[in-house]
Amino acid sequence: MKKKNGIFKYERIERDIKDRIGKGELRPGDLVKSEAEMVQQFQVSKMTVKTAMNRLADEGVVVRIQGKGTFVAPCAKR
Repeated sequence: MKKKNGIFKYERIERDIKDRIGKGELRPGDLVKSEAEMVQQFQVSKMTVKTAMNRLADEGVVVRIQGKGTFVAPCAKR
């Protein structure tokens, strides 16, 4: 999880998702891209994506449901 342009790769993923929520591209209850899709989009390891998603879940931005996916939290701030 090396830094690129002064930020960690997982932070880049977090910012992207938060930006998309802020712009209204992702709304509460929306399904977030799968880990596999994000691995390809950001050219990072699965562990890096997991770290980003777990951090967002800890912040209450997303809700992770095993076997179903990751969703924007009902009270995610825009």
